[in-house]
Amino acid sequence: MLLKRAPQAIPNPPHEASELFSKIEKEFEEFIDHNELGLALEELEELGNLVPCRGGFWRDLERAAITMELMERAQTYRSRFLSTRPVVPER
Repeated sequence: MLLKRAPQAIPNPPHEASELFSKIEKEFEEFIDHNELGLALEELEELGNLVPCRGGFWRDLERAAITMELMERAQTYRSRFLSTRPVVPER
């Protein structure tokens, strides 16, 4: 499941954000346990906003949103994914 895989791509939070990170992570796990996937997706987005994540994290969120037919959110995650890609200069 994409939602369960996505947290593995989140880097460790800075010390000053670790308490909030743990709180959000716990809420995410509770939503997953209760099959509240839309709410779990929101918690993952919060985690991604708390610490800088690589493209794979945002790509997983995009795919999860598409699966849940949340197309507007999928577009947001797609934009985040694209913003993490390095820009290749034109020759």
